[in-house]
Amino acid sequence: MGETPGELEIAEPFVAPQGIAINLESQDETTLDAILSSSSQNVLKNSVIPSFVGCAGNMYNEHLNIWILVKLTITNDSDQRMCIDIPAGTVFEVSEPGFQNGIVVCPITLCLDGKSTIDVTLSLMCLNKGYDGSTTDVTYKWRGVTASPIMQNFCKMFAKKKCKMEDYDLSNSTERKKYSDIADHIQKAIWNLTNDGRELTQDQIDYFNSLPDRD
Repeated sequence: MGETPGELEIAEPFVAPQGIAINLESQDETTLDAILSSSSQNVLKNSVIPSFVGCAGNMYNEHLNIWILVKLTITNDSDQRMCIDIPAGTVFEVSEPGFQNGIVVCPITLCLDGKSTIDVTLSLMCLNKGYDGSTTDVTYKWRGVTASPIMQNFCKMFAKKKCKMEDYDLSNSTERKKYSDIADHIQKAIWNLTNDGRELTQDQIDYFNSLPDRD
């Protein structure tokens, strides 16, 4: 994280549930506007399995840039409906130096019926300010939950908060602005912690505590 050398430290390695196969592909960084203009915008809200999930992005050149995207193709070979939990604090490690590692800030649950396959693009927050975002030329590995107490405590702040794409109707300009502001604040706070080594300010804490709770 940040400029710290060495490997990411993992407290809970990720292991796919029995009967579940997951293929992970890196996607090119993009903007929220580009996502909304895609054919998938109609499943961003009120869908059992949205095409895009997670929380990511920060304001850059007047757009909410989403720096890390990974596509998960999940196959359930069993006859039973299965769910996969992605806990807050889950980290994805990039294969090449100079690219940002990613982290899941809000907990995510993906469910699929027996003998079925789903495609989900997961949006991630960045852990290395100044490094490049994801491209199809690099690969990401799903490592598990971080062992960093600082990042674990940070993610706990959002356990019950509305901070994911799927929490907002992004086709509505007011809702889109709310999400963009939240994502921008979270990303900047992460870079404060990982790259600048600064604790959260009281203003940041008050802002995150003021976010609406999930129903």
